[in-house]
Amino acid sequence: MMDVYLAGGCFWCINMTIKETPGVKDVVVGYSGGDEENPKYEDVKSQKTGHRETIKVTFDENIISYPDLLDVFLLNVDPFDEFGQFIDRGHSYTLAIYYKNEYEKNIASMKIAELENFFNKKAYISIEPFKSFYIAEEYHQDFYKKHKEEFEKELIESGRIKKMTDYKLLNNELKEIIRDVECDISNFANASSLIFNTLDNLNWAGFYLLDNDYLYLGPFQGKVACTKIKVGSGVCGTSVFMKKTLVVPNVLEFKGHIACDSNSKSEIVIPMIKDDKIIGVLDIDSPIFNRFSEEDKIGLEEFVKILLNA
Repeated sequence: MMDVYLAGGCFWCINMTIKETPGVKDVVVGYSGGDEENPKYEDVKSQKTGHRETIKVTFDENIISYPDLLDVFLLNVDPFDEFGQFIDRGHSYTLAIYYKNEYEKNIASMKIAELENFFNKKAYISIEPFKSFYIAEEYHQDFYKKHKEEFEKELIESGRIKKMTDYKLLNNELKEIIRDVECDISNFANASSLIFNTLDNLNWAGFYLLDNDYLYLGPFQGKVACTKIKVGSGVCGTSVFMKKTLVVPNVLEFKGHIACDSNSKSEIVIPMIKDDKIIGVLDIDSPIFNRFSEEDKIGLEEFVKILLNA
């Protein structure tokens, strides 16, 4: 097991995302970076201590590596905000990675450099030697579990996430888009664009169409993808073989996963069944672990039904 200390703004918000990541065994929220001993929440929040709201993450390196854990962290913060995170402002809400050795320092530096090179702008993430960690009051531990409604409200109002996808609205929009359009390829193309531009945290959305024992790439949004998948292989081929929707929280743990895009971390695949025959699948990938919920499964299965009834 390995411990790492990360400051990601409001520790209520970052706690859930990290704790639900496969390989993470525990997350404790607290305070780091300042010199005052045993700081209190109100003093940290009021910028009186020099501490940041911080999480202590205990994880299994055999399941998730330190570099991959930093990827999850960086995907769930705004690295280009110099003065806080979202609606939370002040030093205590700024970003930091606290390192305990040269390996952690070098990996953190590399990840930030990659981020800056990709976006061509400066990231405001402090890399500092670890000094101390003070556990926050019990009220703040696992806040997302204890106070679900208040937590969801905080996430939405803070701007950290969009409101949960309104699948009724999404599916009504699909009905209008495909109305009186008889070309399946055109409908699939617009459907993939609608999903890709409506759901958050996606890196690929599209269709594979079945021909005999193989799935062939159809209309999609995202990076170039595998063009041919055998039935029974990978998540898509397994979904066809089992004739059921597959929700995969961590594709790295899925036996036989086909890595078309190394950035993909979780996936949902919905089989397309028309007149009792499978004609293909809707495949959606995310760059974060555990992206797809039961709500997504139900909403996207209805999305496919509407599409096939065009």
